[in-house]
Amino acid sequence: MFLLLAGVVLAGAAIGVAATILFKKYWPKFQEWLNNYALDVVERKLGYNARKTIERAESYVTRLHDKLEHRTTVYVGRQSVLDTHFHKVTFKSAAPLYSQETEVQNAFNEQNTDARAFEYKLEF
Repeated sequence: MFLLLAGVVLAGAAIGVAATILFKKYWPKFQEWLNNYALDVVERKLGYNARKTIERAESYVTRLHDKLEHRTTVYVGRQSVLDTHFHKVTFKSAAPLYSQETEVQNAFNEQNTDARAFEYKLEF
């Protein structure tokens, strides 16, 4: 009985590790397919509300994937007067935020500010 239970636990752990590896490797390709093809079909067949629901679920899964990859996406505003778009910058760190030293986190929090300012330009 104990060997059976141990086998089930090991099999479950192996399946979990395999699923995590496949998720980390293939999620960007699946996400591209989902955004480009599948959501268009869902919207045509089931309506816009179904598409919004699937997009919301996809954003939760993307956040999970980014946490596993220690990736952060920041949208930087205009850097000059001639810029008309925001710049998308992706940072990838070697360690998650919670494993960094508190002195580094405190220095980062003191020296950097989080500005969430958006400008909208109407063109006619």
